[in-house]
Amino acid sequence: PGADEEQEGAADKAAVAAAAAGVAKTSGGGAGKDTPPAEKTAVKTGNGATVDGGRHITVDELRAAALSEADGLKLRRKPGTVGSEGARRAERCLALSEIAGELDRGRDAIAAALRAARPAVQAEAVQRLMSVRVRDMHRVAVPLPEKLVTQVEEILHGVYAFGVGQVKSERARQAAGQEPAGAAEIRLATLPLKKKKREPLGVYADGVVSEFINAVTSRAANVALDWMRRPGDLTKGEVIQRVTEELDGQSDKWIDGAAAKGANEAFADGRSDGYEEHRDEIQAVVYSALLDISTCENCAAADGAEGATPDDIPGAPNPDCDGGDRCRCVHVYVFGDEVRN
Repeated sequence: PGADEEQEGAADKAAVAAAAAGVAKTSGGGAGKDTPPAEKTAVKTGNGATVDGGRHITVDELRAAALSEADGLKLRRKPGTVGSEGARRAERCLALSEIAGELDRGRDAIAAALRAARPAVQAEAVQRLMSVRVRDMHRVAVPLPEKLVTQVEEILHGVYAFGVGQVKSERARQAAGQEPAGAAEIRLATLPLKKKKREPLGVYADGVVSEFINAVTSRAANVALDWMRRPGDLTKGEVIQRVTEELDGQSDKWIDGAAAKGANEAFADGRSDGYEEHRDEIQAVVYSALLDISTCENCAAADGAEGATPDDIPGAPNPDCDGGDRCRCVHVYVFGDEVRN
């Protein structure tokens, strides 16, 4: 995703200076290793390309290396650098560290709950798979553990409430501490939003746990089928033991993806309800893709899009994001006072 060269200006100069100093990062998300100046080739201008170990570095990568630091985070760009003036000021009111920290906390808490439940779910899946014919393995289903669903839903409620609270905080920041007229009446009329709700948070919890159960069962089926094809002299109990040992040795990194999806959805739902609570005060909605240094083309193209309502711009998280469940794009709300200023 590249901006027109005529619009790059100081951002490119800063990025090129950073690259020349040996701090340009590799692509792919997160920070890369610093490259010693002696190992770098000369930085080229014009189309913004340089060479790092034989690989071309784009203008966006150079810009990210120099301009991605804010609140101790690695960002795609500096906050408040796209869109209208009101949109820029509104984006600078985002509590970036708090948002990123809460999304990580929610993801990690959900992932911890899923990992703790994995041995029991896996054992049940293996037992059920080993009790049916191979042709019927695809029919095996492990019921959702209600306790796990409730645990995940409680975590999602916390992330959701944080999302609602962030909209309130941004409203206060944009108004510079001044409460707009009628704000107390608006909050009074929307008190039910503060109560816990089953939908859609319950649906998100069901979805997270269902995805987890299905993945565990699918992985168990693949390993069990492989061992059933070559049991040798092993008894059924010994095969079950071998299947369990092989499953235990597999990476469980995939759990983080399922957990992140739930946290991101709950946060977005909280911000959406925050919007509904203050929609009469909000004059514009802006799409922001600054929270991740690694941004796909679809999200980069939507970055800075502005409309009167959320329906006028791409959804956040973006359903077309190449990163799927890992999308951290957000809608930024420009309150009336911000527009008038």
